[in-house]
Amino acid sequence: MHRIGLITDIHGNDQALKEALKLLNGKVDEIICLGDLIGIGPNGNEVINIVKKIDNFSCVLGNHDRYLLYGFDNPYSCTQKDHQEWIKAQIEEDNVEYLKKIPVEIERQYNGKTFLFLHYARRSKDGLRFQFIEHEPNEEKLNVLFKETEADYYFYGHEHQPSIIKGKKTYVDVGSLGCPYPNKDTGRYGILSIGKHIVYKPYTFTYDSKKVVDDMVNKKMPDTDFIRKNFYMQ
Repeated sequence: MHRIGLITDIHGNDQALKEALKLLNGKVDEIICLGDLIGIGPNGNEVINIVKKIDNFSCVLGNHDRYLLYGFDNPYSCTQKDHQEWIKAQIEEDNVEYLKKIPVEIERQYNGKTFLFLHYARRSKDGLRFQFIEHEPNEEKLNVLFKETEADYYFYGHEHQPSIIKGKKTYVDVGSLGCPYPNKDTGRYGILSIGKHIVYKPYTFTYDSKKVVDDMVNKKMPDTDFIRKNFYMQ
């Protein structure tokens, strides 16, 4: 049995990450993050410093990670340019180099099936830009959305709300670890167990997010009021 811990959309929330790692400790063989280590939350640098030290940890590139590397170019983003520039200024140079090495996707073969781990459906197979989020997903919509890639199982994030849709293909949105909305003090992750059968189980946990919100305020992070109210419910 091989067990993979899946997390995504940490978004600079080091407190949620630390709690999730405690819960996953000893229960999985590896951890895959499905993107967005940074952005929205105030402690992206701390998050990268943590994950760099984790054994058997892999990550794919998210849109907020891409903003730092290639420039902010999304007029529909929940955050503004000054927020992205502030985030970029917080990240140490060696951590920028770490982000540069992150792949766009991870593909695995298990039990004769293809598993694809990525942040979200991309606009083109070789592109770094993602499709607009489908907030009411079903099998038909997701088949169209992910048409640029071929897999039997898709694991992703970006939308922040967990979902599992099974049909000819299986689509799993793990849900955001670092953005509690629509709840307060809630983190999300999942465990994929691969043996004779393929089993995915989602998990939620509670933690105190006040320290993260206090860090936003104390560090004078741009867009703090909007993020605190809309992502942290505080």
